[in-house]
Amino acid sequence: MTTFFEWGLGQGLAHGHVDQAGECQAGAVWLRPPGHPTPGLLEELAMLPRFVTVTGWAGMARARAVQAAMARHFPRAPHWYLAFLGVHPQAQGRGLGSLLLRHHLARIDAENAAAWLETARPRNVALYRRHGFEVVATFRPDPPYDDGGPEIYGMWRPARSASSVSSTA
Repeated sequence: MTTFFEWGLGQGLAHGHVDQAGECQAGAVWLRPPGHPTPGLLEELAMLPRFVTVTGWAGMARARAVQAAMARHFPRAPHWYLAFLGVHPQAQGRGLGSLLLRHHLARIDAENAAAWLETARPRNVALYRRHGFEVVATFRPDPPYDDGGPEIYGMWRPARSASSVSSTA
């Protein structure tokens, strides 16, 4: 079965940028660089079979609820979108996630661009804060979650020029 990360990796290769570290023990998928349009209806329909493969029919309603909640909070300003950042459990705590963030954020700073991400893991908030992201939205998906679903943190990193970053580092 295709994992959600594998699906996101395909999206990153087709519509964004993918970084890896630690002999493929960590990966980051950045989507929608500034100036690139968000997927339209036809593109979303074309992705539907793959999405169903990932979530299964039973998980479609829950996945759509999360997706709808995220879409309501998604920034309209141009930005890079960190769709996935994952580190293999045995490689966690070695700095690979920070390495991947620093690498791509240097590119983002060189472009004087902003960045956005969502995380449902409270422990990840501190990691992203160390790299300049701040929580600007906290939300939950719509039903069908009986328990209200996971709390999701929307995090924004404003544009900053590479020269201002290096002078403050």
